[in-house]
Amino acid sequence: MFGYVMVNKLELKVKDFETYQAFYCGLCERLKKRHGLSSGFLLTYDMTFLAILLSSLYEEEEKKEEWHRCIMHPTEKKRVIYTEFIDYASDMDLLLCYHNLMDDWIDEHDYKKLLLARSFEKRYHEVASMYPRQRKAIKKYINHLHRCEEENNQNLDCASGFTGKLLAEIFVYRNDIWEQNLRQVGFFLGKFIYLMDAYEDVFEDKKKNNYAFTLIELLATILILALIMIIAVPNVMSTIDKNKQDTYVEDAKKMITLAEYKIRSDTSIPLPTSGNCIIVPLNSLDLSDFNEGPEGGSYDLENSYVLVARNGNSYLYYATIVENYDDSKRGIPLTSRNELNKENARKNVFSNDDLTIVKPTIGSNINGYTVTNIIDS
Repeated sequence: MFGYVMVNKLELKVKDFETYQAFYCGLCERLKKRHGLSSGFLLTYDMTFLAILLSSLYEEEEKKEEWHRCIMHPTEKKRVIYTEFIDYASDMDLLLCYHNLMDDWIDEHDYKKLLLARSFEKRYHEVASMYPRQRKAIKKYINHLHRCEEENNQNLDCASGFTGKLLAEIFVYRNDIWEQNLRQVGFFLGKFIYLMDAYEDVFEDKKKNNYAFTLIELLATILILALIMIIAVPNVMSTIDKNKQDTYVEDAKKMITLAEYKIRSDTSIPLPTSGNCIIVPLNSLDLSDFNEGPEGGSYDLENSYVLVARNGNSYLYYATIVENYDDSKRGIPLTSRNELNKENARKNVFSNDDLTIVKPTIGSNINGYTVTNIIDS
């Protein structure tokens, strides 16, 4: 039933497609390593999508890259990406494919499918014990779906909804802020997969008198569901982008905190006089918290800095942070601490030509203050 979530290669940049392939190869490698060489045949595009989606959401997790040769491509090494989410996707792939094989055996009495399912049975039970929530969802799905088939239930929402609920549980990796969004994507994607599978088999199922829907019903429902997915997926992408924007804001605020500590604890740094300012570049701060930007690139160590200005007896703090990635740039132009502490601070995040970068030099005037010192790293 699975295997409908594929990329449109023509719409991807070369580097993006190479990254997709690296995840795909990573899932294949982990399937074989975790569940035996023959499990490589269980590889699906759907679980590749899940691995990429979860790896994008949980960017703080470790990602490992290697180069491997495989039986399918013995002459050249392929880039392979490993994350804990690829391991999770490989486990879910095994659970889903096992039940898919058994379902094919029940429907078609295909002994090849039965033998293949039996070969994974021991490993299936081991993996199922690791994921009680997902295992329960799969068993519930199978029971409800068989009941629909026995009753010849012609309610499309009934049968496809069970697949949706199943994939909703599979997509939820943790009970955290992403749970609701992942359930929504998984649910509608599951319905879409079921309906696409039913559409492909509609004529053959009718011919064999198997459980099936009419072509008109399927086409109408697929169209409606596609429209829902057009709304659901961008909502998740919007949430991901908001999370990235919040990261820029938090990193800028962190820069100000570190800069403030630096100039107060290091008495050798001359503080600015009224009407003047000093610059504390990012490369003069502790860089352990700034290894990678939200887009996966690196922060510009010279053009990311904190401006410490003096106005009478008060010290004012401003920060700008710039990330360079894939020939693009994104970040926050010079913004005050007060603005960064506001609830809608993410509005200060800009990209490329909309991102104003002011390179400080001694004697230059920035925000009405004269730069008198630039702290060395």
